Amino acid sequence: MQNLSEWLNIFKKEMVSSFPGNICCIGLQGSYGRGEASTNSDVDLVVIFKSLSLKVLQQYKNLLKKLGKDYKLCGFVGGVDVVKSWNEGELLQLYFDTVPVYGNLDFIKDSVTSKAAVNLVLQNSCLIYHACCHNFLFDEDAGLLRELYKTAVFTVQVKYYYTHHTYISKHQELRNIIMGTDQEILKAAEKVKLGNKLTEEQLAAYSELLLQWSGNNIIAYGKK
Repeated sequence: MQNLSEWLNIFKKEMVSSFPGNICCIGLQGSYGRGEASTNSDVDLVVIFKSLSLKVLQQYKNLLKKLGKDYKLCGFVGGVDVVKSWNEGELLQLYFDTVPVYGNLDFIKDSVTSKAAVNLVLQNSCLIYHACCHNFLFDEDAGLLRELYKTAVFTVQVKYYYTHHTYISKHQELRNIIMGTDQEILKAAEKVKLGNKLTEEQLAAYSELLLQWSGNNIIAYGKK
């Protein structure tokens, strides 16, 4: 298996060659982007085309099949004009969580605002609150709870950015500097992630923490 740096260099060259003049940005997100990857981590790619069509997507899909044998690939793809008009809260996260390896995301830099941070915290918290209730009542799905905690971790990052005007990408670093319920959320997220199976009692305890935390966020950020 090639190391990721070598693979990314090959990927970047193939992309630029295959889509001449049509690449705005190629970047890396997720645990590899943060330098916190494990052997099971996905390679989370961001590719922004200047012009995107189904034909371009098919060509990109073929390229991924050709080059992706050594890694499990996932990620975000979009066209510049559409991404410019995306939800500003999600653009904030895209901007800060993407490590560019080709080009940049400067075209969305003006969307990185305090208002966007409030928007994202409120949006994510509403999603988490609703899904947490539904999951506890009807599904009791530990996998879904893990996904909700993953979203909660990103939300804690945005809350810290809103308060301190600094975005902390590394989750371990963030755990060491935040306090209160936000810190509890990050610690719980790590435990939920590592646990293969949750007991009924654990599912209830982790759901309660998430429910109270997201509800408090909705009340607080809905007034900002």
